[in-house]
Amino acid sequence: MDTLGRVKIFLGCKSDAALARRMNMSRQNFLNQKKSGSVEIDAVKLAVSEGANEDWLHTGQGPMKATAIPAEPSWELRALIEEMRAAIKELRKDLDKDEKERSDLWDASNRHRAAIDRQQAAIDNITAALIQAEKQKDFLPLKILTGGTG
Repeated sequence: MDTLGRVKIFLGCKSDAALARRMNMSRQNFLNQKKSGSVEIDAVKLAVSEGANEDWLHTGQGPMKATAIPAEPSWELRALIEEMRAAIKELRKDLDKDEKERSDLWDASNRHRAAIDRQQAAIDNITAALIQAEKQKDFLPLKILTGGTG
């Protein structure tokens, strides 16, 4: 069996006319190209695009259906892979930027919390000193306000 015969088997075409229809060609155009040998190339491309194993189409050896991704991806696939790589690179940049911003905010929050803690400690110390002074009736602001009569 020849390559065109295996293409017909794979595509489920019982005749040249059926294959011509499947390839969107007139029967006469199909026959003319078949005589010149050029129809086989387009028929193989069609079958491969639908999942046929190209080696099987040409030799009859191996599985009828392709089972693996070709070793060399098409230019469309390579272009898509490059677009995806560029998009991933941009996403990583954004992620790094977001991580830096998060880290900066975390550091600022910690500094702010430490400042609040220091202020609270100072307020607590002043409050404790005022309470102690008031207990001893040696409260200087009160003496000043009352003219020292306490």
